[in-house]
Amino acid sequence: MKVELASSLALRLEEARCEWRRVEDETALAAFLDEAAWSTDAQGRLAPAGLHPDGRGFALLEGLIAETGTLALSARHPGARRGAFLAETHFALCAEECVVPRLADLLARLAGDFRGRAGHSLTLITGPSRTADIEKTLVLGAHGPRRLVLATAPAALLRSRFAAADLPPEARA
Repeated sequence: MKVELASSLALRLEEARCEWRRVEDETALAAFLDEAAWSTDAQGRLAPAGLHPDGRGFALLEGLIAETGTLALSARHPGARRGAFLAETHFALCAEECVVPRLADLLARLAGDFRGRAGHSLTLITGPSRTADIEKTLVLGAHGPRRLVLATAPAALLRSRFAAADLPPEARA
């Protein structure tokens, strides 16, 4: 990931109270997946999204916007939105090749075949759920996850664990 994208992303994620981990090797990826209790299918491939009864949700992202620290979830992954909104802790994983500078860049990337790429909708999430009452007391987790944990990893690492069809095209090559 380019240095300017990484520094912008780090700043925005910190402002949004989102934890970010740069995963650079198989050991770090395995640790992240274990913490998230990421589910596998019968062939041993990782599920693209899900929600555990213990309150942990997980999702593979379609993209990540550095300017705002916004996660882009695709409806083509069953359970992605359920895991993002009902979990106490939401774990998100994005290929570094899918980090874009601005929203316009993400939309341009998806423009060619939105339905095929993103299903019927795209959900944008910036940080854990938050609200403030009249007295301006900030409460995290009122309408969604209290904690949002994001990991970015080189696409080559993700290709060894996920089915190619679950990855965005930019991460498949």
